[in-house]
Amino acid sequence: MDAAVAALLGTALGAVGSIGGVWLQQRYQGRRERAKVAADLGLADYTWRRERMQEKGGEMYPLNIFIAYHLEVLNALDAGNFTPARVAEITTRQTALRRAVKEASNAAQSGNA
Repeated sequence: MDAAVAALLGTALGAVGSIGGVWLQQRYQGRRERAKVAADLGLADYTWRRERMQEKGGEMYPLNIFIAYHLEVLNALDAGNFTPARVAEITTRQTALRRAVKEASNAAQSGNA
């Protein structure tokens, strides 16, 4: 009887471990896919804005700013909390990133002058 219980327990633990492994794999696969979609959207957004800036002028920011924005939006959508408050948070963070890039660029230019 003890051998049967041990075998049953071992089988149950193996099944739980297998299910946990599959769950982790799917979770990380979802993150990778979301990052890929964010990179694609960010590149498209960056390209579109660069073309508009060439026509009309204005400031342009690095590609990573665009990718970060789209990743935050996709994460909020995936988590089910794409609300006006969440959009405001994302916008605030993006503004801070753009400001930091501008300040770093100005500092680099004044250091080269």
